[in-house]
Amino acid sequence: MFENANEAHSTSATLDRYRFVMYGLIVLANTTTGLNFLAPSPFLTRIIDDLEITNAAAGFLVTTMTLLVTLGAIPASIVTVRWRLKPTFGLAWVLLGAGTLIVFYSGFWVIVGIRLVQGLGAAIQIPLIAALIMRWAPEKELPAVNAISLAALTVGLGTGLVIGPQLAESSLGWSGALAVESSICLVGAMLWFMFGRTAPVVHGGGLSAEPSPAPAPASAREILGVFRSKTTWLLAIAVIGPWAQFTTLSAWLPTFFTDVRGMDLGVAGFTTAVFTFAGIPATLLGGLLITRTGTRRPIMIWSGLLIGAGGVATFVSPEGYILLAAVLFTGLVQWAYEPALFTLPIELPGSSPERAGAIWAAILTVGNAASFIAPVFVGRVNDVTGSFILGFALVCATSLSLFVATLFIPETGPGRRKTDERAVAFT
Repeated sequence: MFENANEAHSTSATLDRYRFVMYGLIVLANTTTGLNFLAPSPFLTRIIDDLEITNAAAGFLVTTMTLLVTLGAIPASIVTVRWRLKPTFGLAWVLLGAGTLIVFYSGFWVIVGIRLVQGLGAAIQIPLIAALIMRWAPEKELPAVNAISLAALTVGLGTGLVIGPQLAESSLGWSGALAVESSICLVGAMLWFMFGRTAPVVHGGGLSAEPSPAPAPASAREILGVFRSKTTWLLAIAVIGPWAQFTTLSAWLPTFFTDVRGMDLGVAGFTTAVFTFAGIPATLLGGLLITRTGTRRPIMIWSGLLIGAGGVATFVSPEGYILLAAVLFTGLVQWAYEPALFTLPIELPGSSPERAGAIWAAILTVGNAASFIAPVFVGRVNDVTGSFILGFALVCATSLSLFVATLFIPETGPGRRKTDERAVAFT
């Protein structure tokens, strides 16, 4: 009996430790996705000149991955629910590595096609991250794991803005820079096939002492039920404005700073990277805040009120410390609410790894639809008016969607449950 108890304890300890390996793979997955998501944006001016395309076409090139995430996230969450998690996640990572092929031919439509393939990989992989987190992370670690995972995404986005121009200015050129950034996804896929595991069952405070078989996957009908929930679509609507603003400013601020403000390409890329890298402390602080308070909605409401004002400041502030402060502030409020947003679906009553992934897919679909349209819209407005200002201002105004939608989203954190318990005790 004691031997069995010791074996169970040893198994539990091994699983508890191995979750950190899985956290590392999740972090790497988000980093590589972020690295490639907006990869062409730091050198759009060179791409426009070399390929002889319009600003609108250049905006389309940046957001092509977004298009496939928009079209593919929900279908992928329904179809892949019956697929084995490990090979499916690895396949998605390989698809993200397709950008390596850009080095062989860099025609406009070839690049569009390759980035569509990368977008398909992201559409499959990102909802599966929700399933991995829910399977491996104990309840008390969920906000922290989501925060670190999202911080990794910002690391990837910001790193692409910083190293992209440096690679493009080397002998590699901009096509070689895109290929190098994409090749890291293939390294991630290799590591996943070597070390990735599908998961023990998570029970409340920790992993089960005796790992039981994973529960049967939700049926396609159950997943479809997720898309009939009002809360699912409120969460999706919430990100329309913030994501449209973030993608638009990330895609066009380097060009705006170089062509309109006359800034050096490297300085413009660094300034925009501050906007992105601010997401690292923002997501970590946001995760800490929702962990300490036990609530999710307040940080989403306040962020919804502040994001648009910060966005306007990024393109009206004078160059120098004021501009850096503006992009830093906007980056902070742009990312601080994200851990709360992506923790909510996991905590909803009756949630499961598949259902949480489906809600993430809905958020990705609606948010990335806005992210796809907005940069193209701003590029078109610039083609017609010769100015970025009007397009930027209209996109920033939409950020209030986060504030309005959150007013109708239920609170799911333990802080709500404590408040309810106090109310019952008082009555």
